[in-house]
Amino acid sequence: MPVKKKSSSLFILPLVVLLAATSSGADKRWLRTARIAAPDLWVGMTDQQIQKTIDELANQGVNAVDLDLSYAPISDQLITINRVLDYARGKHPGMSFFVYQAPLEVVSENVDSDRNGRIDPGKTSMFSEHPDWAQRGLGGEPAVFYGADAGAFWVGAKDEDLWLCPNDPEYKSRWSDEITKIVETGVDGVYVDVPFLRGWFDRKRDWRWACACSDCAAKFKTQYGQDIPAKADWSDPAFRCFVRFRFEQIESFVAELRKVVKQANPKTALIIEHWDGITDVVETACDPALIARYSDARCHEWTNANGTCSSYGRYSWLEDMVRYLYYKGVDGGDPCWILAYTNRNDTKRMKALAALQLTAGCNFWETDKPDMAGSVNENARTELFGWITENSKLYYRKKIVPITRIALLHSRDSIVFHDFRQGMEPWRCAEEFLGIGMILLQLHLPFVVTTPSELDSLNDIDVLFLPNAACLSDEDADSIRQFVQNGGKVISTGDTGEFDEDGEERSASVLSDVFGTGNPGQGVTVNSFGNGKAVVTGRRFGSDFYNYSAPWRRRPAKAAKADKLRNDFRSDVWSKIPGEPVLETDADPYTILLPYRSGKERQVKMFRIDGISGNTKTTSVKLNTRMSGQLVVSFVDFLKSGSVPLSLGSDSFVSASLAMHGVLVYRPEAKK
Repeated sequence: MPVKKKSSSLFILPLVVLLAATSSGADKRWLRTARIAAPDLWVGMTDQQIQKTIDELANQGVNAVDLDLSYAPISDQLITINRVLDYARGKHPGMSFFVYQAPLEVVSENVDSDRNGRIDPGKTSMFSEHPDWAQRGLGGEPAVFYGADAGAFWVGAKDEDLWLCPNDPEYKSRWSDEITKIVETGVDGVYVDVPFLRGWFDRKRDWRWACACSDCAAKFKTQYGQDIPAKADWSDPAFRCFVRFRFEQIESFVAELRKVVKQANPKTALIIEHWDGITDVVETACDPALIARYSDARCHEWTNANGTCSSYGRYSWLEDMVRYLYYKGVDGGDPCWILAYTNRNDTKRMKALAALQLTAGCNFWETDKPDMAGSVNENARTELFGWITENSKLYYRKKIVPITRIALLHSRDSIVFHDFRQGMEPWRCAEEFLGIGMILLQLHLPFVVTTPSELDSLNDIDVLFLPNAACLSDEDADSIRQFVQNGGKVISTGDTGEFDEDGEERSASVLSDVFGTGNPGQGVTVNSFGNGKAVVTGRRFGSDFYNYSAPWRRRPAKAAKADKLRNDFRSDVWSKIPGEPVLETDADPYTILLPYRSGKERQVKMFRIDGISGNTKTTSVKLNTRMSGQLVVSFVDFLKSGSVPLSLGSDSFVSASLAMHGVLVYRPEAKK
């Protein structure tokens, strides 16, 4: 479950028609350059308290402010929002404000004092007043939880936690009115947290696969011509349709959210937060790639290792970077916000977290564990955000694009209809995706993440990784086949293509013609197809690497095995792919190098994991990109003023003294 602030207000949505994704008119400049924080604001603050809070944020370099008043009645929220905006618009016109809402989860506080899982006599809760609004499991069970059964720190021991159905018409109409009033205050954005359906209920009820309420059942019947199954049965085509239906309902819900916001003010941004987005997507039905179509920005919440980067080991940072590149891939060029956590006063790790996100081109939300509000260290925040402000163009120009020849396929269907269908543990397809991404980073092979819907538009890509992409449709296979036919190269691991998109096993891989005859097992085969090539192995290098490296642990016991496996992958698999690398370097495997293009400028953003401890190391890089004329190279060092000119050697290598993070900048020499 995501880490979020407690919410107990009422949010209801109108019945509207699903929108097609269109240009919203929202000004994305503030979203793209956002330096994000959440203050401790509450209803009933004095004017002096509000002014002091906003002034402090401005002095700390914060320019995107989360206003979370969601615990209060809407009338009180509006009053406080207007008071904040009235002051800030005059005193700090460069600041933007977004209002937090949690539309599908409502917490009713202190309604179960004896903690017996029932509302106390004489008390009311959201569920007791509106039981028909609840998400419901396949057997009709309401998605209502009490105390510890909610599985969330923001739900108190005596609280009720209710998850509401996005398809209830009464719920929609009331919610629409509230969101409209919030937008009409003139806020810059509406921030929607946890637009989730509940899959897992609790330890007693296990998986119940909400929502199967009467409203959803009617919608499913209209759409699919059949009833929602009474139980989960992966061999039943109707249940598999229902699993896809759940994703469609969250996509539809976000599209409806968009319509409500844009009808009130086309310039107001809609920002959607989700948690994880890889394995958790099965439970929540919230796919980042789908919600990206109907929102102006996403905030991707993720922290490994017990929810705080203060517990990170070497491999934790590598896994996080793979996730960031996944988020960047599905965001399609939109601003990419990251919400992650550091322990209070762990300034060193907070700066490292920001540096990792800057390397990926993401926006940093500065906060400590566990809430969205608060700061790891206010002085460090001021230093960090001041430096980002000075170097904003280095990270947040609209058209900064990766330089790479490699795409890594993320297959949601493989995770849902193979991993989960086959028992969830181990997550072979998910782990293969993450592990291959980590190996590529360690081998200094920069990549972008793509999805099946983008396989027909792999511009500038000549190597496509298929990391145990077990579930592929015929259409997916046709796109991959055409890519190879046209001269592309694929590297396939595991059971790629051996199941259809619903997880039904095929007699042979749908790409067997591309891969060649025979099963390589743990070995590696190379097959020519058309003008291209396929390198195929049944070995799950990524999954093994992921488990050996154990990124959820600070000191993995099998790190040496992970290192050996990485080297085996390079010699046994990657060596079969010809072509000039994008960059060459003497950097160690724990230094991440990501090259970018920005107009006539080229960049190499660097993050050195071992530099978190404070030491420096001279790192040499050769960027194999064609730029006309003489080049001028400089180095921008993290949290240092200005830039340092560097010499470009006759061999085109350039060397910089790298601590934790820095950027090599290549520019054409100015004409005299």
